[in-house]
Amino acid sequence: MATVGEIKAQVADFLDRNDSDVRIARWLRQAHKSIQRRHNYFAMESVAYTALVPDQATFTTPGDFKLPVALYVFDPFKNYIVRRFGKEDIEPLRAERMFNRKDVSIYSVWNNIIEINPAIAYDEATLQLRLDYYAYLELPADDAGNFFTDKGEDYLIYKTLEDSAPFFGADTRLTMWASKATVAYNELRNADIEARYNPGGPLIMRG
Repeated sequence: MATVGEIKAQVADFLDRNDSDVRIARWLRQAHKSIQRRHNYFAMESVAYTALVPDQATFTTPGDFKLPVALYVFDPFKNYIVRRFGKEDIEPLRAERMFNRKDVSIYSVWNNIIEINPAIAYDEATLQLRLDYYAYLELPADDAGNFFTDKGEDYLIYKTLEDSAPFFGADTRLTMWASKATVAYNELRNADIEARYNPGGPLIMRG
């Protein structure tokens, strides 16, 4: 697996500069976040869970939250889903709450808060609320790597080089770097999409 330090060293070799370590680190973080903003990879899937309190109707999203996949009340003792929530915009949810409708379970993500309706019932207080979601992965330390440094190493290198161009002046290689970053991104994205239709594929949810 390619490490963050190895990628930084390759970028520095391309730039042939000895005064850009801090900038390279910043551009690499940007590239690492950029690839996660553009597509939801299996490697970004995660799950958060919390204990429940009767009548509770709001929950804070996880710090690494990007997008929700599913929200449900889960029984950890019997290992099954007790209640599943459908996703709605905040206004329909507030309307359901105002009219005290309890026949349909819905949720909305609003201002880093998950709101649900109806609220947690008393017989659900011993259970968990679970959120399956896409999480932003942090860039690892220099001596470590992750899915993106391994499978998307070329994208991170060329995207970092592309982002360096405005700071170091015109570089005749900018067009080539941008082109190679686009090709690398498409290859990684297509591999992830293919894996979704092939359970035996190489990409495995962290779980």
